Amino acid sequence: MSSLKLRPYQDAAVSFAMDMLAERGNSLIVAGTGAGKTIMLAGVIGRYFNWFRAKYKRSPHILVLVHRTEIHTQNHGKFSLVCPTIATSEITAARKSLHGNVHFGMVQTVANLLSEFEKSKSYFDLIVIDEAHHAAASTYKDIIEWNDLGNPESALLGVTATPNRGDKLPLIELFDNYYQITSKFLIDSHYLVRPKFIDLSPVFDLKDKAEKGHLAKNCKNDIAGQEILNSLIEDYLANKEPGKSIIFAPSHEFCELIYNRLRELGRNPSYLGAGIDDETRREELERFENGDAEELINVDICTEGYDYPELRNLVDFDTNGTHGQWVQKVGRVLRTAPGKTSCTVIDFGGNVELYPEGVETDVLLEGAVKTEGGRRLTEEDLFRKPSEVKGTAEMICKDNGEFTPYHLPKGFESVNDKDYGIVFVACGKETDCIIVENNNNYVLFAGDKKCILKASTGDLDYCLKKGVSLVGNIEVKERSISNMQIKMLAPEYPTMALDWNGANCCICWKTWKDNIVEVLRE
Repeated sequence: MSSLKLRPYQDAAVSFAMDMLAERGNSLIVAGTGAGKTIMLAGVIGRYFNWFRAKYKRSPHILVLVHRTEIHTQNHGKFSLVCPTIATSEITAARKSLHGNVHFGMVQTVANLLSEFEKSKSYFDLIVIDEAHHAAASTYKDIIEWNDLGNPESALLGVTATPNRGDKLPLIELFDNYYQITSKFLIDSHYLVRPKFIDLSPVFDLKDKAEKGHLAKNCKNDIAGQEILNSLIEDYLANKEPGKSIIFAPSHEFCELIYNRLRELGRNPSYLGAGIDDETRREELERFENGDAEELINVDICTEGYDYPELRNLVDFDTNGTHGQWVQKVGRVLRTAPGKTSCTVIDFGGNVELYPEGVETDVLLEGAVKTEGGRRLTEEDLFRKPSEVKGTAEMICKDNGEFTPYHLPKGFESVNDKDYGIVFVACGKETDCIIVENNNNYVLFAGDKKCILKASTGDLDYCLKKGVSLVGNIEVKERSISNMQIKMLAPEYPTMALDWNGANCCICWKTWKDNIVEVLRE
């Protein structure tokens, strides 16, 4: 039925969600930006459609709810790639149709049509909510509760990257199970590129205290403020990677200042201004994606649902009110694209310090979680204690020089092995180093290309520093992965975000894996 093959982790998430829909009538998929939530959403719908027809001898009516035009267009387009034989329709301000079996609707339009749907007894067998952290909002809840009254046997599916709402509304009451795909897994597996974080946030003296970021409050449109902003823009241009940048600002007044300064410097940015109409928005996005604009400036229009994999830089002048907002913004730049093996996040709002957990949500890492006896999820089920939270990526450098899984020495690469989990590899000119986790500790192996031996044991920071001393300086040049490397690695190891050095590290692990596993079993 599907014309698009799911990745293994996507297939596992889809299978879990389908099982829970059949057993419990609800399920939530929590997946980092770039995991392919739209593809998984479509995959679950396709399996639910076939299951429903087999059980009830009729085709189900399925409603897919979104809150933004960009997400609506993206979902409707990608659905046909996964489920090309299922008829669809749209419920938007421009089109209102219930023909077909899967209906893609804008939430406000659907909410305004509930009385008409009720007259015709047009209830839904499955409601699917993309960006499900919005599901606890009143408009969504009105639709869900209305449908439950008309069709008590209906099911509910949610997908989101950020389940923890900033307003603390209890999203978790809608679901009693979830499946998580972490950003850490996606980055370590090279389904996403590893972000490089650069914190260039100014610190302001407020007399009674020092405050980092908060430019909307601390940097006004006066001579002093314009000097600060001009300096920050110079910092951005000096630290950005070659390629396109998306810039977030705290207000449209701030956007205009950034836009005007970049124009003065001879650049030609795109700007999604206040009250912009759909046609102008499309024109500005087209000029950014396919034209001469190197920057796309906006307040929050592109925070969710904007998918442009070629992005190389994320620049934030805003101080985000919630971790979820920061995660959504950073997620814009993590996707892979041809020739893209890195991305840079430049922070002027103090977000790196404010949200040290990086782009990871605070959800348990077990993958699939369901409560007993149909009990709704509680915060203890869904969220980890702060002491257990690990960040996906940290600052580009740390004062104490400590290495972590997300701040690796130059030349080291993480490899996600399907049998052994995450290992860390450096492939030097004369020496190979491999670090594996074993019994709550780390073991360093080193070799001269002919054999590899156990060299040391300790915490990750110790083993990485020891590995650096053994392998020496590795000169990492920008070099694309070769066709030969792809043949040696695919399909076992994803190669989308790998450069030549990263691919060599994966091949190095494949070469020595059996030897290392044998030593660890002794």
